[in-house]
Amino acid sequence: AGAHRATLRHAEAVRALASSDRGSRRLALGSGVWAVRRYGRLSLGAPPAAVPELALAVPGPGRYPWLDRVIELRAVAPGAGWGDGGGPSAGALLDGASLPWPLLLRNPRPGDRLRLPGGGRKLHDVLVDRKIPRDRRGALAVLAPSVSGSPSVAGAAGAALLWVEAVGAAAPARAAPGCAEPIAVIVHSPTENPTPSAPFGG
Repeated sequence: AGAHRATLRHAEAVRALASSDRGSRRLALGSGVWAVRRYGRLSLGAPPAAVPELALAVPGPGRYPWLDRVIELRAVAPGAGWGDGGGPSAGALLDGASLPWPLLLRNPRPGDRLRLPGGGRKLHDVLVDRKIPRDRRGALAVLAPSVSGSPSVAGAAGAALLWVEAVGAAAPARAAPGCAEPIAVIVHSPTENPTPSAPFGG
């Protein structure tokens, strides 16, 4: 009887979880099983593994390993067909001459901000608006100014970011038409398929 009541409670809780499509929520069902709702989609399974804190110094263009993928900063010829940095996929094009090298490639941190064409915003709010599930946000790669040229994890929190995976470039870092030193940011998936940076994970 007790197990039956627990099963009913779980079913009611899962039904309540699934009744809304706002944001991301999760519910422990016991035995290592979780119900996870991500913006209207419900799934059951083990919780995702915790994402370690990562910070890599980026002294210039090159390929940098990031979890299950590679983030590449590639110097491209002006007008090479990567766009002007204004759209979602073209947001991968940065103005290399204005970047404060060396950069820092790291996870998002509390207090991070991103300046978009409409003004500066908290990165958390931008990711919520983009419907990036909460359990995937920690795995995103961001480019931030380094602190005194050092890849300091703690010292780089709350920064004005230059680029965010799944979002694109900050307005001040975007390459304008006619940029003399464009830098393309490319996310290579585990299958080594290079794509512009805006789509999450590839």
